[in-house]
Amino acid sequence: MKFPMCTAVASSQESVSGLSSANMKSVGLVDAHAYSLIGAREVKTAGGKKARLCMVRNPWGKREWTGAWSDNSPLWTDAVKT
Repeated sequence: MKFPMCTAVASSQESVSGLSSANMKSVGLVDAHAYSLIGAREVKTAGGKKARLCMVRNPWGKREWTGAWSDNSPLWTDAVKT
């Protein structure tokens, strides 16, 4: 449908998300910051389960996601990449 979309993180909602500002920083997210949503897809994991992934871009470009499904994550098996 070509609608612009974005996402954001905010530790002020820690009671809802369970994540603190320190948690977010440890995986490369900027607290109280908006991100551009540039892609979404569903993949089948090595265990046969489905995972829904969103690709987001930090407009500042200063940090990179280092948590699950990051560039060097072991979750990216050859089967998932295809």
